[in-house]
Amino acid sequence: MRASRMSEERWNRLQRVYRRAVSAEYPNPGRKDCPGPEALRDLAERVVLREDLREDPRWKHAIQCGPCYEEYVALRDTCLVRSAGLDVTTPSLPRIKRSA
Repeated sequence: MRASRMSEERWNRLQRVYRRAVSAEYPNPGRKDCPGPEALRDLAERVVLREDLREDPRWKHAIQCGPCYEEYVALRDTCLVRSAGLDVTTPSLPRIKRSA
């Protein structure tokens, strides 16, 4: 049980570090080329496939734009709470599902 707890703590720390890094490295104050809230909501509501991260221009932008990534995280957390009845208090990175 302790090992899984440590793993969760490390995952949460990784999420926080990644979120801060995206915001710091890609601030995009003018929201240049942002896909918009509907596109980010669509991304938040789906399972992330590895090829989506490489091929979908919305993903390419969202994971390299501080404001879009923050908006995506908030939307994703809302989707998780709604769909699973979870109390999500820590922002999450997209979970990557490998394609067959």
